[in-house]
Amino acid sequence: MPVRSKRLLSALLAAAIILPLILAVAPALPQPTIPLPPPMNSGEQPADPKQFYPPWWNHSFRYRLQVNFTDTSNVDHVDQPVDVYLTFSSGTCYNNSIRVRYYDGSDWMTVPCQVWNETYWDGTSYYKSLTLTFYINLTASSTKTYYVYYNDTDSGVETYTNEVWWSFNGTHYTFESSIYRANCSTTARGGKIEACYNKISGTYWTSRTINDPLGNWGFHWNPDYDYSTGTTSRYAPSAHQVVESGPLFITYTTRAKLGDYDAYCNITYRFFKWGWICETNSTFNSPASGRDYRNNEWVFNPGIMPNLTYKYQYGTPTTITFGSSDQQVNLYSNILWFCLWDQSDREAAGTFDLVSPQVSGANVRQGYWYYRVFWRVTSYYEFWDRYWGVVDFSAGGWIYEKFAVYIWNGSQGYAPFQAFAEGMKANLTVSAGTPEDVFYKLEVTVTDPSGAPIPNANVSVFNDGDYTQLNVSKLTDENGKCTFHLYYSGGGYYLQANLSLPYLPPGDQYVNQTGKWTPGVNSSSVTIVLNATRLYIEVYDKLGSRVQNANVTINYTSGSPQNIVNQSVDLYYANICLYVKAGASFYVNVSTQAYPNEQIILYNMSDGSVLSQPLALNGPADIRVELDRSIFVRQTQLRCEGGSFFTVYWSDEVNFSVWMEWVGPNIGINASWINYTILYPNGTLVVPQTTMTENTSVIGQWYVTLNTTILIGGHTYIVRFYGKPLDTDIYSYPVPITVYLQVNELPVTVEYQPFINVTWSSPPSFNVSVYLNDTRRNMPVANAVASYSILGTSYSGTMDYAGNGYYMIPANVIGNLSSGVYTIEVTPTAQNYSITSVKITLVINPIPTVANFSSEFLQDGRLSVIYNRTLTFSVELKDANGNPITDAIVTWSIIGTEYSGAMIEEGGGVYVATLNLSELPLGPIEPGSYVFTVTAFKQNYQEQRIMLPLSISEIPVTLTPVMLPLSSKFIIGPYVMVESNVPFVPLVFMLKDDSGRPVTGANVTILGLPVWEVSPGVYFTLVPVSGLSDVALPVSVKAEKAYYQSTSTVVLLNVKEWTIPLVNLPYRVFLALLASVLVPSSAFASYVYLQRARIPPIIRRIDYLIDRISKGLPVEVGKPTSRESVMTAVLGAELSLIGVEPRPAVYVPPEVADKLVPLLVEIGKSESEAQVILAELRATSPAEREKLLETLGVPPDISAAILQELEKEEEQKQPEKRTRKRRKTREVAEEEPKEEEQAGKPEEGGGEGEVEGKSGESTGGEQN
Repeated sequence: MPVRSKRLLSALLAAAIILPLILAVAPALPQPTIPLPPPMNSGEQPADPKQFYPPWWNHSFRYRLQVNFTDTSNVDHVDQPVDVYLTFSSGTCYNNSIRVRYYDGSDWMTVPCQVWNETYWDGTSYYKSLTLTFYINLTASSTKTYYVYYNDTDSGVETYTNEVWWSFNGTHYTFESSIYRANCSTTARGGKIEACYNKISGTYWTSRTINDPLGNWGFHWNPDYDYSTGTTSRYAPSAHQVVESGPLFITYTTRAKLGDYDAYCNITYRFFKWGWICETNSTFNSPASGRDYRNNEWVFNPGIMPNLTYKYQYGTPTTITFGSSDQQVNLYSNILWFCLWDQSDREAAGTFDLVSPQVSGANVRQGYWYYRVFWRVTSYYEFWDRYWGVVDFSAGGWIYEKFAVYIWNGSQGYAPFQAFAEGMKANLTVSAGTPEDVFYKLEVTVTDPSGAPIPNANVSVFNDGDYTQLNVSKLTDENGKCTFHLYYSGGGYYLQANLSLPYLPPGDQYVNQTGKWTPGVNSSSVTIVLNATRLYIEVYDKLGSRVQNANVTINYTSGSPQNIVNQSVDLYYANICLYVKAGASFYVNVSTQAYPNEQIILYNMSDGSVLSQPLALNGPADIRVELDRSIFVRQTQLRCEGGSFFTVYWSDEVNFSVWMEWVGPNIGINASWINYTILYPNGTLVVPQTTMTENTSVIGQWYVTLNTTILIGGHTYIVRFYGKPLDTDIYSYPVPITVYLQVNELPVTVEYQPFINVTWSSPPSFNVSVYLNDTRRNMPVANAVASYSILGTSYSGTMDYAGNGYYMIPANVIGNLSSGVYTIEVTPTAQNYSITSVKITLVINPIPTVANFSSEFLQDGRLSVIYNRTLTFSVELKDANGNPITDAIVTWSIIGTEYSGAMIEEGGGVYVATLNLSELPLGPIEPGSYVFTVTAFKQNYQEQRIMLPLSISEIPVTLTPVMLPLSSKFIIGPYVMVESNVPFVPLVFMLKDDSGRPVTGANVTILGLPVWEVSPGVYFTLVPVSGLSDVALPVSVKAEKAYYQSTSTVVLLNVKEWTIPLVNLPYRVFLALLASVLVPSSAFASYVYLQRARIPPIIRRIDYLIDRISKGLPVEVGKPTSRESVMTAVLGAELSLIGVEPRPAVYVPPEVADKLVPLLVEIGKSESEAQVILAELRATSPAEREKLLETLGVPPDISAAILQELEKEEEQKQPEKRTRKRRKTREVAEEEPKEEEQAGKPEEGGGEGEVEGKSGESTGGEQN
């Protein structure tokens, strides 16, 4: 066998024996390291921008994408909000870097936007996805492009003016824009909108404010399932929060219980500048049935928006103008939109659905829903609602709705709302384009001729073909790649790759210039091939020991470059990596100090084959070089006590004990030194090589005590140990060893008060602080940065350090907080400490107050005032210590009305108001009972509300007759005397209020007679008295007027009979006697009394006297014994003689009246009139009754019923009447002689007996 082969075999056998031992006791060898050249100067920034259309808005923003909006419904979209969902690649869109712009052809227009619903790539500040909201304007059937710019670095925050804003006072959220203010309670009415102030008209849409929870129960009443027990306004919300805070919209959510049912409603409001979008989902946990379900109801004051305009899906707008009567309009489920508006006071509101209502697990019995619009003039609210009718819910059943409420200036009519609603409901196609990069991307790969990557090559981009104007340069990575982002350049760029290595002779380098590269024309991926390739060499002796002091030389056989001379191998690993000229022929020479030209054998490390020289490489090669001799050096190793992984807390000390040992016996050997170095895992040096301390009591042990305060907690470090034997002729250098040191941050306990309940004061009497305690060392943390954020406000910043581990929010910030409930998030951070964030609930209670109400009109806890008078009252406002509260807002209102106002501060905490009830802007308040409220409010002070019953009474009046003597015949006053020869007597009355002012326009009634107002407050009438004599009649006078108390009085009318002066007889008796002589008895045969024929007793008496005189029988006429008794009887029974109809006392049997009076009342007669009519009918012959009823206007059916009933009555009484008639006939026959005898003796009162006879006697006379 040849000697050379024997040597190779011996070397391989030795390696087979020794290498496993070495590998077993030594750590794996690291990858070969290549010295890197320093990076070249990056040069100037690019001068020419990339060519885009439209041109790039701002080259500081790297990316942009197009968002295209296309209308497909032939509808304009005017100032319409849109939501665009976007996703981003990792590391491209940095937090807050988004900008929205619109290019108008010449300029870029800023478009305010709002980012929400965002997600992040794990552990980064880069967006992964988000929703972007902004406003667009788009004409019908067109496409418009908006651009979203974003960046991969922090670009700051673009701020916009908030279009909506909100606040919270502890019990109420207030959401506002420039046209409305909406309030939501957190303690009542499900957390929904309970009041809304219209800033356009300057009025509340409902007569309720945030300070007035009684009465109307809110602006948004429902959803409700039975409006009494199933309304979402019945209880306080179970959850509520503000999710998004502007600038374009605010998202507020609340969870309301559906009354007493096992159901809830999740409600989400998105408040915009124009109104809001509301989403509701009513879900029933348990079955419920048989009740009406309603939603999308909004309530307004009565009669404030008289115009209703609506439009169906395929119709045209229809407008209804409501009038003076209540009205309801139903709008069915294909309604597109509808609105209420008023041009005069500019109030306007409309609604439309954004999503068709959805139902699951519920049965809508009527099969559909519809909107109801209610117009109420005064008695109730004007409102609309979506009415579902009766709905039966299964367990888990739900109804979902999403609709918008739009507010605008009603003086513009309904056109603004129509444009907005139809734009929002129209089909709008939204598409996002592919992201554009402001730079052209250029990826360069540097390889050797075989395609193997060359790391650490320097790639340069030049602006000129002479390669003098450097643009930018980079080093290739381990894969031979580097990436550039270049602006557009019409002249193109010029690329170059080079390796300038320190071991190459001066002036030598590997370089390749590729020529021109044009962005957008040439490929974005370029490969540059260098005429160099990698040669990796490890040097061993014949027995496999590393030859750590070897030098390697590359001798080229001919040509350039020059040789690579005497490059030392690694002191520990005995390896080296060189780049040689590809394809060139060369020899590898190894030298040591003792042997300048070692005899060597080359092996291919990939397959163990022997390589012969010279070599020529076109690709990377890994070569093992063996000396043809043994260097007789003992192998050594480093060993660290405690293993290769250490864990400590920052500021702790860690002890490292490292041994240098002879491999095999594993005994310590003397070392010249053992050093350590500390690095980050990425190779960044933290602590340079530092020598450890030798333990002189033993051989081979070195130690160090490391104080970790020189490190940063929360990191894992690489601690690498190096050593040099004392005798390097005998011992080899040990391979460095690596251990890992994990330095944990110190745990910190944040001590704080989680719930702070205080009373507001100025300056604040409290502070919000945290104490940071180093738990491990039980000591305060003094170097932390404690950030705070008062959620829901603009207050955030860094807490002040108060010493000894205490941090507190600055006093001026606390002083700016008003009373309310706040959540404060505190996030302390400190290097080397692990600190968790905490949240503190701060309740700032308002200062307790006392309000005392006083008024001269307050009696027994009730305010009593007369209509149209002046009501004065005052409120004294003090704090709990009795100090007056000034500058408060004190208002009054009358519940159930629109009357309200502000009180004026008089000084010393006293606020006064004087209300002239006759001069209020809305007109006088009608008399009645009300609830009067006074609300006193001052920021940071307890709100006071006083509620008192208010009684507004009618104005008291007095009605008095006027004392006025007119003549000798009569006198006017409370006692009126007049003789019967006067046809009329005037009565005059004066009506005055309690202040003595005349009351005009009153309704004065006197016996149904016409009454005239002859002067302010003076009323006059004429009472006919002609023919009345010797009678005292009480006359009732009544006066009435709206808002005045009704009053009445009685005037006694005393009528005296007119006497004949010559004969001194009463006028009527004189006429009667005269008629008895001059008028024949036949003249009385046709005498009619009122409606029926009747012969009065006095006429029968006169007839009897005439008959006696004509027969020559003796007649004696004497003066009546009692003139007053005779005339009273005449007036009482026979007033028809002088043309005055009396008010007869009628009698109708109850059984008849009970049946017939209601029939006459039914056709409009009064009960007293019905009694008189029935009496007349009973006294009238059956033949005349029907005619009488016809003249009275009684309908035929009623007339027939009355006649039938009267006939039944007469049939029942017919036997009794016949019996009475026979008895009466006998009585008359017996009486006539007595009458004749009595007529001859008038002084015994014969004439008086007939007049005073019973009604039965009179009836008997008629029958005779």
